[in-house]
Amino acid sequence: MILPNELIIFFSAMAPVMELSGSIPLGITVLKMDPWTVYFISVTGNALMTGILISIMDPATKFLMRHSKFLKHIIEKIFRVTRQKHEQKMAVFGHWALYGLLSLPIPVIGLGGWSGALIVHLFGIKKLQGWLIVIAGMATCGVFFTLGVESIFNLF
Repeated sequence: MILPNELIIFFSAMAPVMELSGSIPLGITVLKMDPWTVYFISVTGNALMTGILISIMDPATKFLMRHSKFLKHIIEKIFRVTRQKHEQKMAVFGHWALYGLLSLPIPVIGLGGWSGALIVHLFGIKKLQGWLIVIAGMATCGVFFTLGVESIFNLF
């Protein structure tokens, strides 16, 4: 069964690592789709996945901590170290820190909706508020990716 191009873009934007930095170039250069259609579908797919992740991270973490002493120790350490290391930045910049981090169109450092959802969870940001911040960051990043890919693609 062959999937329509729109679904290929939608699902690739949901995949970890791939996200917008993979789905937008894929749609524009390989599938030869309209850049802004690719942008909209990519951001929508990424936003849906981020919402799902933000919704399940808290219950999943609690479940794992209840059922495994080893995982409880690891999860608590990750929370403690991450908060100690970045709490001051979050206090100074607030949610702008998350938005700014996610709006950077740098695919090689692994920033995207998945890491944004993890940051929302680690710092206890309210779920809806965190989700909207992640979407705003991803939408901004998506504009940069779309314009960048379209500009490069038009050179050749």
